[in-house]
Amino acid sequence: ARPRPRRVRVPVISSGRLGLLAYVATLLGISVVANGWALGWDWYEAGAMRAGLVMQGQWWRTVTALTLHADAGHIVANLVFGIVFGLLAAQALGGGVAWCCILVAGALGNGLNALIQNPEHSSIGASTAVFATLGLLAGYVWRARLMAQDRWPTRFGPIVGGIALLMFTGTGDENTDIGAHLMGFVCGFATGMVLTLLGRMPAPMRVQI
Repeated sequence: ARPRPRRVRVPVISSGRLGLLAYVATLLGISVVANGWALGWDWYEAGAMRAGLVMQGQWWRTVTALTLHADAGHIVANLVFGIVFGLLAAQALGGGVAWCCILVAGALGNGLNALIQNPEHSSIGASTAVFATLGLLAGYVWRARLMAQDRWPTRFGPIVGGIALLMFTGTGDENTDIGAHLMGFVCGFATGMVLTLLGRMPAPMRVQI
């Protein structure tokens, strides 16, 4: 009988703790200053992802919207899932590469969502980046062949698992921006696949920095 290939063990590259601390500090810090109208600014008006304004060239809203949240439940949910998925991504890719890709893919997800929505559409929250992280993991693990490849269910396991988690955690009530979640996942998945073409992970420390 043909021998089964040996399972590849995914090496742990980074603890990911520094990136997680920065993530938590950013979300909590922006929440405090935004709700206190720091410097006299309406942070939500200035930073929300408004599709029409993004299409008019205010591209920075795709990034700033990731830091704003509607209420305590909103920010807690994104902190919990962001910490879990972010930790796994940092361990697989290294902290610097992982969090850079999460930010870029999250912003791209907001940009794509702005493209397909009507100009009046508005959204806030880090959930686009959270689901970009999930897509990043699925795309990288699948394209880098980090799971056993002898049987097709195992071969496509990262994709199926990623989509299942997206469906389970990315849908909700009428206030849930499903388009943003889906676009974040798609952009993250594409980013994970591109990473496998750029070179072997882990990237050296200068790249991580």
